[in-house]
Amino acid sequence: MGKKSPLTSALLLAAALCAASPAAAVGNDRPKWNITTAAGFPNFFTAQVARQVGDKFFLGLSGGAAAGLPEKREACGALVSMAASNVEVVSRYHFTGAAFFGGFNLGYQDFSVNSKQNTVPGAEYDITDGVKVYYATPHIGWLKAYGSGFTLGFELGLRLPLSTSRYTERSGPGDYDPSVRKTVNDGMDLLAKKPMPFLTLIRLGYSF
Repeated sequence: MGKKSPLTSALLLAAALCAASPAAAVGNDRPKWNITTAAGFPNFFTAQVARQVGDKFFLGLSGGAAAGLPEKREACGALVSMAASNVEVVSRYHFTGAAFFGGFNLGYQDFSVNSKQNTVPGAEYDITDGVKVYYATPHIGWLKAYGSGFTLGFELGLRLPLSTSRYTERSGPGDYDPSVRKTVNDGMDLLAKKPMPFLTLIRLGYSF
């Protein structure tokens, strides 16, 4: 058996906790489950399921993917697109049992940029540069479950990289212009090595 990654272990722990009965919440009329979708940065579009496992504590899983965002033709003739996917263990502690909470997520993201150049004979290329990042995200937020079950929220925090790896996949005899290569490398290093803001612009869903 191979050694499990930290995120794999965390996912198994989250699954076990979510399967357990929230004994501390017995007799509580508040919703026990939240199923939501969200738009934000650096995780563009995500879906999340969370369950109450304590009087004020929720634990869950989140994941998302975005492909071909955005896609445009550069002046040099190259067609450029981006893709991203992520998975997270998410946690929230509602300090007073109301909407305001503090959270901590542990996640993994794969972000890549693809560039295709097929307009210059003999200099064609298809290159994908990507970065894989394990990260932690301390944050604060507001999540309100209304009487109808409609749920609305937002989040603000900081994504802290824990470990990263770069990769490149390529075909064809051509290559980026040196200035483009520098831009790609600088952008990947920013994603992989620097803390960055974490923002959920809007979270919508249903609680029950």
